[in-house]
Amino acid sequence: MSDRYVFDTEAIIAYLYDEPGRSVVEAYLRDVRDGAVDGLLTETNAGEVLSLIARFEGIDDKPTTDSLRTADRDLRALERWEFNSNELTGDLPPR
Repeated sequence: MSDRYVFDTEAIIAYLYDEPGRSVVEAYLRDVRDGAVDGLLTETNAGEVLSLIARFEGIDDKPTTDSLRTADRDLRALERWEFNSNELTGDLPPR
C-alpha cells in the first residue's frame, strides 16, 4: 500500500454524487481520515471540483441546467476513461 493517495476531480465527483466508483473512493478517503495514509488533491483539481459543484448545484440554491444532465456527465466521464485506457495500451481510437 502507498503512503499517500492522490485524488483527481472525477474521483471526488464520483464520491460526492454517488456515481460509479464511489465505494472505492470512499474506502480511500476512509484511509486518509483514519490517518493510515496522506490524501492529496492539487489546487487545480480542487478548483475543478468547486467549479463543477457550482455548475451542478447552482448558486443560491438555484440549480443550473447542467445540474440536470447527469447522464451526459456520465457519458463524458466514460469517454474520457475509455480514451485514457486506450492511450495506456497504445490502442488509440480514430479521431
